[in-house]
Amino acid sequence: LGGPPPPPPLPPAAAMEPARQALEGGAEEPLAELRRRAVDMYPPLAGRAGEVGVVAGVRAVARRTHEGRIPIAGRVPGMTNAWVMAGFGSRGFVHHAFVAEQVARAAVAGNESMVDPLLRASLPT
Repeated sequence: LGGPPPPPPLPPAAAMEPARQALEGGAEEPLAELRRRAVDMYPPLAGRAGEVGVVAGVRAVARRTHEGRIPIAGRVPGMTNAWVMAGFGSRGFVHHAFVAEQVARAAVAGNESMVDPLLRASLPT
């Protein structure tokens, strides 16, 4: 009672293994699996040029509140011209343009209040 909920637990180490391998340069096996799956789904890809690069990371998901999982957006505390949009989780593709428009307008105007207060609520102060 009275404080923010604890952060969600980290995923099990096994779930992070493909990302860890890619980050440490051992991406050959995960890439081979992705290539195989891509060709299974779309056979004309077989024999075509390979990937240009590999990036692995962790998807950020905002804490669940009584409002649901609200992304984080606004000016980075303590910085003049740094703005953030994060914590979209699996719904990023749905909401990113709406939030990006707010953040872009606010950044151009230099007025963080143009970003919805719910999006700014989780930013550190």
